[in-house]
Amino acid sequence: MKYINNTEITQKKPSVVALGNFDGLHKGHKKLIQELQRQGNRLQAQEVIFSFFPHPAFVLGNRKDFQLIYTKDEKIRKMKKLGIHLYIEYPFTKQIAELDPRAFIEQVLYKQLQAKAIVIGENFRFGRNRKGNVDLLISVGKNLGFEVFGMPIVQFQEEDVNSTLIRQYLKEGKMVEANELLGEPYSIMGIVATGKQIGRTLGFPTANLIPPADKLLPTPGVYITEVLWNGKSWPSITNVGSNPTVSGSSPTVESYLLDFHENLYEKWIEVKFLDYLRPEVKFVSIADLKKAIKQDEQKARIYFEY
Repeated sequence: MKYINNTEITQKKPSVVALGNFDGLHKGHKKLIQELQRQGNRLQAQEVIFSFFPHPAFVLGNRKDFQLIYTKDEKIRKMKKLGIHLYIEYPFTKQIAELDPRAFIEQVLYKQLQAKAIVIGENFRFGRNRKGNVDLLISVGKNLGFEVFGMPIVQFQEEDVNSTLIRQYLKEGKMVEANELLGEPYSIMGIVATGKQIGRTLGFPTANLIPPADKLLPTPGVYITEVLWNGKSWPSITNVGSNPTVSGSSPTVESYLLDFHENLYEKWIEVKFLDYLRPEVKFVSIADLKKAIKQDEQKARIYFEY
């Protein structure tokens, strides 16, 4: 996969373009990408996912508390697995937000990307006053000669699948529901950091990730998880929070891999969240903490039949 994160996006070969923010890469996004690949095969054109970075929420309005379901690096890794040809994260600025949507279609999508077809969610908006939509694309496409495929909103249990609802579920610790909308387990990726090694002294050594500030974490608590490393996966339990029993402060993601005895420091891992076990608690003693972790481990073994 080729990746571009600047305005130099001019292509010499025809493209089919999927347009959107793709925050979360949920079931609706996956449906759109499937259509992109179908049209790419039909037209024998390169498949392009066109997104924006930073997320418009960081640039427009007062959204200082906004966080990403998947960070920039996580999304790039996930895009690579999709088998598309080109992933663009076009620099999003207030000037781009004020660009006339017709000009954006003509200058960027048509001229620079040589779009033969554009795939877009029927509720996606872009350009000045958010006037760019499926109808405008169809109108411009008729004049310039490209096709437009507006994708209907995907629903689950009579609710629209969208990133806002997924964020809500994550903040409530509803991992099963969030994963259903995502179409796969929510995950956190990163390089294992050297922590205080308190877990090791307790008999439960952990792989610690320090997520970036813009990463949306699930509500503090203990989760049943699966850790991926070096092409393999291990059943695990993961604490999200600050570890108040041992005077922790900054948010961390600490995973205890069942029956795992290798050194993961400075290794890249992915932690997949499967289910919520319990809230984070400040225990009266270290002994109570060890007892709770052992109970969490037993529940995980039952979950995995491990």
